[in-house]
Amino acid sequence: MDKPADGRGNTGSTDGIKAESDAGNERHICKANPATTDGIGKKHGTEDTSENFSGKKYALAPKAATKFLKASRCYVALGKARRVLWWLGLLLLSPALILWAEWGANGDDDTIICRVLTFSSSSCMNLTTATEYVRRLTLVLIMGVVCWIAALVIFGVRSYMRSVYPELRDHSSSASHVLVGIISFLVLVMVFPVLVITLLSALMTL
Repeated sequence: MDKPADGRGNTGSTDGIKAESDAGNERHICKANPATTDGIGKKHGTEDTSENFSGKKYALAPKAATKFLKASRCYVALGKARRVLWWLGLLLLSPALILWAEWGANGDDDTIICRVLTFSSSSCMNLTTATEYVRRLTLVLIMGVVCWIAALVIFGVRSYMRSVYPELRDHSSSASHVLVGIISFLVLVMVFPVLVITLLSALMTL
């Protein structure tokens, strides 16, 4: 069946209107999704995606650097704490070393350590002062041993941190570690008998 003619005698057709409508729809689709319309849009879309992935990839490096920085600071702080605890322990254990030099010279109880611990300028021969002296000496020696145990625990923690982060370096040399170990062993050998005697004496006075 023939299509009706327009005013000029031409046959009217809806193909042109349909073509214009399809073109309009296509333009809307292009505006909505420019990354899939042509080569340029597809290129830009691909670049954006790659930049996002690369950003996630390179974001891991600062996190690792931050963790290492925190571990390094903690490692240094633990090293300082270990040195403080070792010297404090040596100071607290020093009364036992002094007792080895004074024992038998002025009597077992009349010593400089007794006068220092009991805050007494008189003789420590009386029973009350001697009892208080034994208790305080035992407490001081136990505190010194606890400080050295804490220092040993910190040494183990720092060794574990070095195994996790091989980049960590200790500023002290191996010779100093050996010297500290020898001194610690000799001091503990001399302190142990005194600690046992004072501990038993303190338990007997309870």
